[in-house]
Amino acid sequence: MGGHIIGRGDSINTEAKNNYGAGSIIGKLSYGGYLPNDFMRGYTFFEGGVGFGGGNGTPALNLILGGGGVDFFFHKKGSIYIEAGYLQHFINKESVGGLSIGIGTRGYF
Repeated sequence: MGGHIIGRGDSINTEAKNNYGAGSIIGKLSYGGYLPNDFMRGYTFFEGGVGFGGGNGTPALNLILGGGGVDFFFHKKGSIYIEAGYLQHFINKESVGGLSIGIGTRGYF
């Protein structure tokens, strides 16, 4: 089990044709296991946080995300990850959700 604090930016388009840009501070919990030789780790995660700078007169939003992913380790303390999940925003009395796909690198201490 692992915990992370993440900063992220989102561009959000609603069905009512409203556009929002927001930054978020998120807490993330993940749970998973390593394959033999520790070259890959599969995991599931849940994260939630508070956003700021929603634009269009909306100062904040809440978001919830859950899903799963895979870390491919290229070094004992470094990996490339691919993850997918469901993201839900609550903005200006609108509920906006959809698929979220993330690809990136991680460094471990």
